[in-house]
Amino acid sequence: MSTSKDRYATAIHEAGHAVVGLVTGARVASLVVDGRGEITHGYARMRYRRNGAGEKSTALVTLAGYAAEWLYQSGGDVKHVRAALLHGEQLGTAEDFVAHRRLVELAGRKQRGPVRYSREHITEGAIGRTIRLVQRNWFAINEIADHLARLGKLSGETVEVLYELANVNPLEV
Repeated sequence: MSTSKDRYATAIHEAGHAVVGLVTGARVASLVVDGRGEITHGYARMRYRRNGAGEKSTALVTLAGYAAEWLYQSGGDVKHVRAALLHGEQLGTAEDFVAHRRLVELAGRKQRGPVRYSREHITEGAIGRTIRLVQRNWFAINEIADHLARLGKLSGETVEVLYELANVNPLEV
């Protein structure tokens, strides 16, 4: 049976995808966390631009779920998170570890399909940028994860509102 900690870690992971997606110009269609079975599952349904920026955004968004979950699971150990992202290492309850591992393995190979990752998208620079984006937006990620863990599903519109509210400067209100 999955625990509330597993559910929250998965919500952090999905919120990481969503927030970095929003920051890089993608749209969120929905977020889901399902902890009814032995393992907590989640997914972020995203819509990307169909240009070179969309491809780079997709790679950052993929890395962001892991970065967020691993920062949460490791208590903020950035060195471990950086190494885990670069090498496809599993930490905590990451459900789509296999997808990330495949992303690392495919980098630089000839690929078919709408999303192609090249080696430069999975570099120290991209990983550093992803971690910085997650850290800068940690409050928004937590706010979205709190709602997602409690409700189980959020629409893209709700995610965008929560993101905007988390980024309101009280001095500007």
